[in-house]
Amino acid sequence: MCYGLYSTTYFFDVGPHLPPDSPIWNNLCEKIESEKIQGTIRSILQFEKSELTYPFQASTLNIGSMLSIGKYAPYYLFSALYKKNGKNLEDSLINAWGKGFYKQVLKSYMETFLKSDPKNISNNYSPRFRPPQLKKTLISFSKSFFKSKKSPSFRDKLYPKYGCADLIHVIVDEIEQNGVQIKKNMTIEKLIHQDRSVKIVSKNSWGELEAETFDKVIWSAPISDLVKLLGLVEYDKFKYLNLLTINCAITKKYLLEHNAHCAYIMMPNIFFHRIYEPKKLSRFMTPESQTSVCIEVTLEDKPENFDPLIKKCLKQFRDIYSLSESQIKLLGYEYFENVYPHLFIDNKYYFDNLENELHRRFKNIFLIGRIGKYYPFGIRETLESVIKNEHLEI
Repeated sequence: MCYGLYSTTYFFDVGPHLPPDSPIWNNLCEKIESEKIQGTIRSILQFEKSELTYPFQASTLNIGSMLSIGKYAPYYLFSALYKKNGKNLEDSLINAWGKGFYKQVLKSYMETFLKSDPKNISNNYSPRFRPPQLKKTLISFSKSFFKSKKSPSFRDKLYPKYGCADLIHVIVDEIEQNGVQIKKNMTIEKLIHQDRSVKIVSKNSWGELEAETFDKVIWSAPISDLVKLLGLVEYDKFKYLNLLTINCAITKKYLLEHNAHCAYIMMPNIFFHRIYEPKKLSRFMTPESQTSVCIEVTLEDKPENFDPLIKKCLKQFRDIYSLSESQIKLLGYEYFENVYPHLFIDNKYYFDNLENELHRRFKNIFLIGRIGKYYPFGIRETLESVIKNEHLEI
C-alpha cells in the first residue's frame, strides 16, 4: 500500500518484515524489483530514559542505558541459574530476562501488545526480541576495545524495492496459474462438506445467495469462522487481536539510530507497542530527504471513531521522539481484523485436536498461514505453509 504526499510517494508494509533465511524468499525477490540490504538491521527496545539495541552489541551502549539496564543484572543472573517450569508466558519471560526486568518493563509491554495478562498466554509464544546472552555480551565488550565498531554484514539480503505488496502479487499469480481460485472478503453463509467436494454458499454484494462447489478448500481465514460454519462448538475458543496502523511522514532523514528498522515501546501507559521505519529496509519506500514511520496499535474491538485514539498516539509518539507538530504529517491509517492469534494456555492442544478432527471428518478442508494455523508465523514459516499446500515451484 502507498500514500501520496506533495507529489512524492510513501510505501508501507503491514509490519516490519526482516528478510528470512529462505530460498523461497530469495527466488520471489528475484522476480520483482528488489535491492540488497546493506549492514546489520537492528531493533530497539525503547525504555523511558534509555534504550537497548537487538541484536545486542556493546558499541551501541551508552552510559545511560548501561546504568538503566545494569540494575536488573542480579535478577538476570538468578533466573539463569533457577529456571521456572511453568507453561505460561510470564514464566518464560522471567526465565529469559529475570524477575525484576519482567515486573518493571516487560509485563506492562506485553499487556499493551497482547491485551492480556502474560499469565494467561501460552509459553509457546516467543517475542521477536531476545535478552543478551552473558557469554556473547562479554565477547562483544572485549571486541569493542580491540576492533573497529563497524557493524557486521547483513549478508546482503534482498528486499522488495517498494515493499512486500509486489512480492504478494507474484505468489497470487503463481497460485492462480496452478488452477486455484482465490476468494477474498467473502460473506459465507454455509459451508457444506460432501464426500469429494465442498459446497460454499455466500452472499454477493447485492445481498443475493450464490453457491459454488470446489474439490477442496484451503482455509487461511480465521479458524473461529470455520468452527462456526462447521458447527464444531467444542472448539469455540479461538480469538484474534486486530491491528491499527498509523502511517506518517517525518521531516528528518532518519528517526531511529544504530540502523534500527523498528522500536518496541516499553513504557507505561503508551497506547502503541511498536513503530517501524520503512526506509531502513528499502530506501525507495520514502523520499530521500525525509523518512516515514508506521505506528502499530493492537485492539480487541473496532472503535466507532478512530480519530481520538490516533490523536493520542501521535501526541505520545511526538513526546517520545521530541518531534514538533510541524515535523510529522499523518498520511493515513489502516485497520486490519484478525491479525494476531490469542495464544491462550493449551491453545496448541486445542488446535491439534481441531486439525485432527478436520482430517477425520472433512478430508478436503486444509488450514494454512498464521491465521489459519493459529500461530504467529514469521515470513519464512508463512511462505513455506502456502507453498507446501499449493504445491508451487517457487
